[in-house]
Amino acid sequence: LRALIEALERSHPPVALQPMAGPDVRAALSGGGPLPEPEILDAAMTATAGLPFLVSAVAAARPTTPADVERIAFHALVDRVRRLDGRTLEALLIATLSYDLGAADVGAALELPNDDASALIDDIRGTGLAGHTLPESFRGAVHQAVARSIGVSRHREVESALLQTQLELSTLSGELALRLAEHGLRDHRLVEPLSAGAAAEHDASWRTRYLRAAVDCGATDRRAELADALALSGDC
Repeated sequence: LRALIEALERSHPPVALQPMAGPDVRAALSGGGPLPEPEILDAAMTATAGLPFLVSAVAAARPTTPADVERIAFHALVDRVRRLDGRTLEALLIATLSYDLGAADVGAALELPNDDASALIDDIRGTGLAGHTLPESFRGAVHQAVARSIGVSRHREVESALLQTQLELSTLSGELALRLAEHGLRDHRLVEPLSAGAAAEHDASWRTRYLRAAVDCGATDRRAELADALALSGDC
């Protein structure tokens, strides 16, 4: 068996699925020519998270500005997620809200048996688009790409269902409440976990985010506190 594997690898080199390191991304962008400018490389590392198919898309387009890099990478990301089936897209939408959400959370929100939900989680991991090693900014880009693919209405339905089941299971975290609110879900039931998150948060910028989200969800009694937080952070 080992000899067979070695023979296959010689004739068909294995495809790397893990993120590429900085030097590899730099080499891919240069294409054997001049090395990319530092700002282009930085933008590529952020926009692609080192995923080979996104790096290849950016390298082929030879962008000249960071904005071009972001646009090309996002379009390639949208094209990739649109190849997924509907249920996988919905599960990926949930997973990119928080990588702490697992099969039980996905199954409850999508009303699926645990075995089916577990299979969806495996499918998601197989895409390389979800995982704890990916940066938060890239997670947001994947979520945005999925949301664009499934449409505004279904996007809101899935996130509302997730909120309902998380409340029923008493598993809604402050961080997840914040993600839901910042993605446009306006539900008064988010006010309590958001207010609790603000009270427990010591970082001024994060506390301001929690308070702003709580006010957006109807916590009018938090407006003065939000104004104070904005003044302290200089964001007013």
